Amino acid sequence: MVVAGFFLFMNLKVNRDDRMKAAAKEAVAATEALAASQRLSLTESQLAKAKDELTGANERVSKLEALTRPKSYKERLLDVLAAIDPKIPPAIKAGTVNFSGELNAWQRAEIVKIAGEPGSEKFISLRMGDTTISPDGVSGKVEFTVSPDVAK
Repeated sequence: MVVAGFFLFMNLKVNRDDRMKAAAKEAVAATEALAASQRLSLTESQLAKAKDELTGANERVSKLEALTRPKSYKERLLDVLAAIDPKIPPAIKAGTVNFSGELNAWQRAEIVKIAGEPGSEKFISLRMGDTTISPDGVSGKVEFTVSPDVAK
């Protein structure tokens, strides 16, 4: 009977060792699964952050493209006229097409440059008057007619 008890005790010990090994394997697997889940969670948050950064970068690129996109002749002509006098573009939109006045040297240079571009005759005709040199600088008389299409 002692021998049977010994074998029973050894059998219980082996079963206990097997159960402990199995429990240890399960604990390792659970730990690995938890670590993988945390890595996946971290990866998802990193992915969300990268997506936000990419969206912001795309918006900045779109804005830069808009800034660097060449303007149409009409837009550039209106910009030059607005730089000469901010009241000119609204006057064109209201139907005024004939303008005249005294312009300084840089204003004359800008209007001559844009009026000299190919195809500009559809939108502006320019007549230059006499140039005056005074203590205030160089200026000159300018008359121009703008097509009403410029405002459209």
